[in-house]
Amino acid sequence: MGFKKSVIHVFIISLVLAFVLFARDAGSEQNKWKFMGKTKDKNFLVYYDTASVKFIKEDYLTVKLKRERSGEGIEQFKKDFDASVKGAEDKAGNKVNGPLEPIFKALLERETKEYDVAIDCAKNEIKLLPSTMDKVNFVIVEEIEAGTATEKIRNELCPKH
Repeated sequence: MGFKKSVIHVFIISLVLAFVLFARDAGSEQNKWKFMGKTKDKNFLVYYDTASVKFIKEDYLTVKLKRERSGEGIEQFKKDFDASVKGAEDKAGNKVNGPLEPIFKALLERETKEYDVAIDCAKNEIKLLPSTMDKVNFVIVEEIEAGTATEKIRNELCPKH
């Protein structure tokens, strides 16, 4: 009887271990956002998806970035939103009827954006790829500025020179 119990225990432990390992591997394809800092104007937080990093060449890679409003950015967005509403009310000569909070929240939600980018380590450039933008078939190229979240990403991902 003791032998059967130990076989059952070993079987159950093996089953649980297999499930845990499978669940861990299954989640590895999901986005794993790593916070890298704020934009220069402090209005946005910048993240990169650690699971999306793909080296095309030794010094050229693609990665997915995410940008979302920071606390300061939300405050600025709210000020701009309120000013726009007031301007529209003044122009129309009427006050807006109904709550504005749902509209504000919907617009704020649209501020979070994900971008497919390429980083050219050798040229110190970041390229916004067309797959990120609707109906655009060109690449936007910018030099990576010192002291930015993008520079932190480059420093973390690019091989040391």
